[in-house]
Amino acid sequence: MNQKTELDDGQRRVAPYAGAAVKITFKTRSGNALLVKALLPGNQAVPMGADVLDETGSVIGMVGQGSQAYLRSEKPAGALTLRWGDRPEEQCALHYDVSGRDLDQPLLRVTSDCRPVDSSR
Repeated sequence: MNQKTELDDGQRRVAPYAGAAVKITFKTRSGNALLVKALLPGNQAVPMGADVLDETGSVIGMVGQGSQAYLRSEKPAGALTLRWGDRPEEQCALHYDVSGRDLDQPLLRVTSDCRPVDSSR
């Protein structure tokens, strides 16, 4: 497995017969590992536990301490939505771009402003 891949689940239960060899498939995620520090207006932290959603609306991570989110993305640039509630004021949009960096690094650190989501849509 290369450094751009990680296991989604690293454990399986099997009950093979004595002397049997068992092929087991694990679900993986590929892409660049990103540690994104998201800042709300006024340099305020995003609430811990906020979901990180990709452009398709799939949850790909969660905000931890220090307003940081670890995620893995196949795209070198994109848009994310951070959501900690159902109301428009409880989410923000964040853009990242690591295309000009050395993508062979095991972890890319990004700091980006998280702008309020446009509620008029």
